[in-house]
Amino acid sequence: MVGLYLAAAIIGVPLVAYFAIAGEGDEMDTDVDLDVDGALDAGGLLHSISLATGAFFTAFFGVGGLAIGAVGAGTLVTLLMAIVIGAIAAGIQMALWRFVRSSSQSSEVGATELAGRPAEVVMPIGPGRRGRISLVAGGQRLYVSAEALDEDVANGMLEKGQAVVVVTVERGVATVSRLDAELA
Repeated sequence: MVGLYLAAAIIGVPLVAYFAIAGEGDEMDTDVDLDVDGALDAGGLLHSISLATGAFFTAFFGVGGLAIGAVGAGTLVTLLMAIVIGAIAAGIQMALWRFVRSSSQSSEVGATELAGRPAEVVMPIGPGRRGRISLVAGGQRLYVSAEALDEDVANGMLEKGQAVVVVTVERGVATVSRLDAELA
């Protein structure tokens, strides 16, 4: 079991450090996209767990398991306490991030403001595969998940650095189309 706790700590602690330094929590496309059978997904719980929340659980589960195991607790007690510590840490992270989001002023750019704007592909977009685009709107650089119109990816991928135009944005995902070089 020590190996499990050590692996969780090694994976989780750097991720927690990243989220703490980057200031990202649940807002930046960190939602885990899981295809889970409805019977296994307790009321959509797994669909609402972000990568940041998972990182906090993993880090505190690992560190808590190592600490409790070091004081000589039994295997089952150590496992249960590590799970409780991880769950409490994840819950606190979610609550704090919701508080920060609700109390901060929004400078979000609306989806309608993005339509028609030129952008650049920063992660390739392919048939049935989302990528990311970068664009400037509202005086700030934005990175948005994107998918391409079917006719634009029928003959291959939209590669990194390629100019595109935002057609629509729905549920945080931009639909883009190739942008002719003379228009870019």
